[in-house]
Amino acid sequence: MSSKDEIDRLIAEADAALGRPAASPPARSRREPAPVADAAVERPPGRFETSLKVSAVSGGVAAALVFATFAVLPFLGAFSGAAGAFVATFAIVLGQRLFRRKT
Repeated sequence: MSSKDEIDRLIAEADAALGRPAASPPARSRREPAPVADAAVERPPGRFETSLKVSAVSGGVAAALVFATFAVLPFLGAFSGAAGAFVATFAIVLGQRLFRRKT
């Protein structure tokens, strides 16, 4: 007796003991997977999007460095210095990335 027949017999016996009708094996679905064309196609980020990300990271690094430096100097404002460093660095890096000449 094969193990599959034994398993089917035990399932039928359990169903009979519980008062349920005999279980039939589940029908296999013949549904095919969705075509790939329906899936969202990811595109690589454009030049402007990449430039914004690089500029934001550069500005954040500059702001952190200026804040840390100005925090130990009592006569300079740490927050205003960090904000100024972020804005200046962001603008300079963004401008350089967008308007650089391709050689």
